[in-house]
Amino acid sequence: MPLEELACDHKPERDADLLLSITTLTRINFKSAAQFWKETDAEAKPPVDDAWVKQVAKTVLR
Repeated sequence: MPLEELACDHKPERDADLLLSITTLTRINFKSAAQFWKETDAEAKPPVDDAWVKQVAKTVLR
């Protein structure tokens, strides 16, 4: 019997790969899988801009 529904304490950085590998999931945390991933993607942190990091690293604090 395939796993179709799952309720869990989801932490994207920890769980995303595992949950995505379970292709039979249709509902995650009481939402459709599509809605769950749409909301999870919207909450994801944007990537850090390397140029900004370099600029900040050069800043002298007084």
